[in-house]
Amino acid sequence: MNLEERLKRLYNNFFNLGYFNVDEGEWFPDVATWIEERRKAKERFRKLFLLENLEYLEEEDFKKFLFFKYNYAWTKLYRTGLQALNDFERVKEAIRFLQNEDIDIITRIREVVDINGRYHVRGIGRNIATGILHIIDDKDRYGVWNNVVERALRKLNVFP
Repeated sequence: MNLEERLKRLYNNFFNLGYFNVDEGEWFPDVATWIEERRKAKERFRKLFLLENLEYLEEEDFKKFLFFKYNYAWTKLYRTGLQALNDFERVKEAIRFLQNEDIDIITRIREVVDINGRYHVRGIGRNIATGILHIIDDKDRYGVWNNVVERALRKLNVFP
């Protein structure tokens, strides 16, 4: 079975799940319901993180982004992400920088994620930085890079 067939089969199996639990105790009656909640959450956070709204972003908004029961996409972001609240103005600077399309994506990620990066904030790693990029992007150009994605790519033998 080729990769495309394997992915199709995995997707179909997943999409047909009924009443399932995600890691943080949230239950969904089916995948379609979860996908709709996730879509609404993405749009809600996208609006909060956009440049024109960033000055109004509150610590509580960012904190909610870190929890599955509000973002409906990622679990356990809060484990490191809550540390970022210690320097919330720098968090907003990092979010602003990530949106600067005049700078290539590799530089944006490195400057935010690398410990010596100009926009690094303790608590924001690749999971959160790429999650923010994914949320902000309305053209679906940016995916999230986290351990789950990396393990899946390795298992499928397509890790770059």
